[in-house]
Amino acid sequence: MLRGPDVRVTSSDILEHVCTTRDPITHSLEYFLIERSSGFLLLPKVFVANCRPHNWDECRQKVIFGIKKGNIHPRIEHGDLFLMRVSGIDYGVRGIWTFDKERKIQSPSEAPWTDAEYEWLLSFSPLVLEFQQPFNEKFEGKSKYSDKIHSEPEEEQTGDLLR
Repeated sequence: MLRGPDVRVTSSDILEHVCTTRDPITHSLEYFLIERSSGFLLLPKVFVANCRPHNWDECRQKVIFGIKKGNIHPRIEHGDLFLMRVSGIDYGVRGIWTFDKERKIQSPSEAPWTDAEYEWLLSFSPLVLEFQQPFNEKFEGKSKYSDKIHSEPEEEQTGDLLR
């Protein structure tokens, strides 16, 4: 089985059908499988990571992201894509990173942020470290949630991560 950002589907590929599976606990989409004449292609999952503005510089400089204690930790695999979104006045997607590895934080001093207690530290490789201008949209009305980035109805937002 092929996996990861190095594997591309081209117009010459013969796509017979697309299969998906769901996580039995969160019911979130787990992965896309595309069956081709040459075998199966497993596509990476895509996450939106919401970062607070005062944490962005540290995240960008070290290409890391933290999951706060008590937030749901989704299943993440090497090569999954992350749209790194900064909230606040100058909100928007600032970069596109691929997940490398994670480690559980043993002591609060291991996290570079002081705004909360963090449980996991995620490390990435940047595809685009930071865009010159963030990708964003004008939110109209009272909702702070995007009309362009949707989860399936039964999916839940997992703390600062959205699938």
